[in-house]
Amino acid sequence: MGKVTVDQTMAGFILRYKASTSTPSENLGHVDAVLPGGAPFGFYASGRDGLLRSIVSTEGVVMDYPLLSARRPEYVDMKSARAKPCRSVLAVFDVSPAAARSLWSFWGYLRSRAPVYRAAGSNCASYIAEALDEAGILKGGVDGIDTPDHLLDTVLRSKLKVFLLEGFVSFTPRPKGEFLVELET
Repeated sequence: MGKVTVDQTMAGFILRYKASTSTPSENLGHVDAVLPGGAPFGFYASGRDGLLRSIVSTEGVVMDYPLLSARRPEYVDMKSARAKPCRSVLAVFDVSPAAARSLWSFWGYLRSRAPVYRAAGSNCASYIAEALDEAGILKGGVDGIDTPDHLLDTVLRSKLKVFLLEGFVSFTPRPKGEFLVELET
């Protein structure tokens, strides 16, 4: 089992329904941000209106740990992840204090403005790339179409030093607002 306490000097993202870094994500996948301290945040289409509606546009919602626990438990709970099954790939990297503040500010703002979700250009990977760009971590966004896999590929080709873990994931709240992130193969 891989364990990492993502402290205030680290951030990253986690690709869902992705068995390993060398395999494509299922159904184009999903990616959530892992903010400094390890808090999971993600951007989602608010309903299950079907693929066509989300391609055109639909209301978006930002989910944090409590919402993910209620609506997508397989994203934060090991037992639920194994039951689905939902394997994930976690990419973590060091961030400066200014970048950490920028990431938290970005996701707070995104949550407050209820953006529109579109499968192309306004999706989970789009907003993680935008947050990383605004924080000065990854300039220029995603190479190619903004999908979770392209986001990972872009980061791995960058000069960013990335630590990767693969498996079934759990996020456990810790003191000081941090999370223990565990992945088990």
